[in-house]
Amino acid sequence: MFFFCQNLFLFLFFFLIFKYNYFSFFSLIRKLYIVLLGIY
Repeated sequence: MFFFCQNLFLFLFFFLIFKYNYFSFFSLIRKLYIVLLGIY
């Protein structure tokens, strides 16, 4: 079950990369990184 969820997550991850352009994707990752730093 965990293996299936992991594959599903990877599929969604690559789907988001192809759906949106790279700049918006990396800006989203940078925002998430800043939020995670804010938590810690």
